[in-house]
Amino acid sequence: MRRHSSRFCTLAAFFIVTTTSTLQAAQILGIERLGTAERPAGTVLVFDSSDPGNAQVLGDIGLGSVGAVDYHRGVLWAADYSGNTLRFHMLDLVNMQARLISTADAQDGTYVYGGSFDSQGRFWVSNNTLHLVLCYDPTTGQQLAAVPFAQASRTIPAITFVGETLYALTAASPNGPFSLGTFDLDTGAFTALMSAPAGGSQGLDYDPASGKLFFTFAVDTSLYEADLEAGTYHTLGQIIPGSTFDAIAVIEELPPIIADIEPDPALAIAGASYVRRLTTSQGTIPLDWVLFTDVPGAVIDADGNLSGWTPTGADINMTFTFEVRVSNTQGTDTKIWQATVRSTMDFNRDGDVDQHDFGHLQVCMTGRLAAVSDPNCLDADLNQDSHVDEFDMTAFIQCLSGPGVTPGTDCGN
Repeated sequence: MRRHSSRFCTLAAFFIVTTTSTLQAAQILGIERLGTAERPAGTVLVFDSSDPGNAQVLGDIGLGSVGAVDYHRGVLWAADYSGNTLRFHMLDLVNMQARLISTADAQDGTYVYGGSFDSQGRFWVSNNTLHLVLCYDPTTGQQLAAVPFAQASRTIPAITFVGETLYALTAASPNGPFSLGTFDLDTGAFTALMSAPAGGSQGLDYDPASGKLFFTFAVDTSLYEADLEAGTYHTLGQIIPGSTFDAIAVIEELPPIIADIEPDPALAIAGASYVRRLTTSQGTIPLDWVLFTDVPGAVIDADGNLSGWTPTGADINMTFTFEVRVSNTQGTDTKIWQATVRSTMDFNRDGDVDQHDFGHLQVCMTGRLAAVSDPNCLDADLNQDSHVDEFDMTAFIQCLSGPGVTPGTDCGN
């Protein structure tokens, strides 16, 4: 058994609100956006919704100007603006570091607000300078959509999805009055459902467990709770006077589910290191990965990366079994798969080195003076000198076994 506990914790946001029970107060994390004399931008604080003013400092995450955050499948993402670039991060609160994942392809030089994932894993933000609601793939930074505000003078400092509907805190002008309602992603129109505190809010997120919306009031740094069914809101209390908290994210703690491992059996090549990245389709971080296998040298790290095993020629046509388990505070998931070892010269991966494989080598021959240019022929460059020539042919012939015959143990290099 080989075990590694993840130290990559992404409980990140300007606020992170955890509502484990309607009878319990929410635990909240806050990050200073602009900072104060006592707390620089990027300072992370934790407090209880029943006493928001009694905060404890966790440390400095190293980011300023973060206005958009949200939680997606156990990972908290943050978007910040730096050097005319929109950047997407996952935040590690164990080591108090921001892990840069991507930068936006459209460098419009403006600050963004809100931050909410839709059901397809796309990250939406509000840009009040360009009067747009923008959609990004945070893993690549690619902009996927841009929806103009139907009313150009409108300000939208906070957005969140409730199912497939996008809710927004908005004002007809920067100074209010503010309203909470829905934003139509087809037309850019806003439909008000209730009023909001004068001066506006810059943080908004939905808690599916209670059906409530939480939002923050930028002027008095208070935390509010809205009831969509009743059409009302009430104050939970002031956070910290003078603080600059914006976006919020409600944590939904989920048990891990390991993503499908395909193909199964997997392919392992004799003489080549076998590596595999295990991922989860959901699961609240931190995660604890454990590997169960008799395969010599195989290990798994904190991010689910399997490595350490290089099959030899003696392993050709043998099948090896791997089992991984991932756990968090909410549950455990296990996956089992196999890997079958093939010879480097077994180009069609059918378990032997025969005339079919020889035909592939012939088609790919370049000679000593030409480099391999066809990507389908890279495997024929057996000695990896950028050519397919007589040296590769000699090595191949020594391993020619014929149909249905396992290649020799010296055919794994």
